[in-house]
Amino acid sequence: MPTFGEGKVQRGPLFWEHESNRAVRQGNWKLVARGIDGPWGLYNLETDRTELLDLAGQNQQKAKELGEAWPADDFP
Repeated sequence: MPTFGEGKVQRGPLFWEHESNRAVRQGNWKLVARGIDGPWGLYNLETDRTELLDLAGQNQQKAKELGEAWPADDFP
């Protein structure tokens, strides 16, 4: 209901996996990896909606935070 009013909805991270590719999104940050062993890439969707600039090397703390949130026990 807050979505329809003036309240702001607080959401946790969103996780998904498709054909062994995986992603975590929290706010404007998105962590993406191709394949089970693929490296994580970090993107700020507010400034880079097409995910062209990988910020994982420049923002290692945010990449680590989102990567640790990934439910590894549930990953095939």
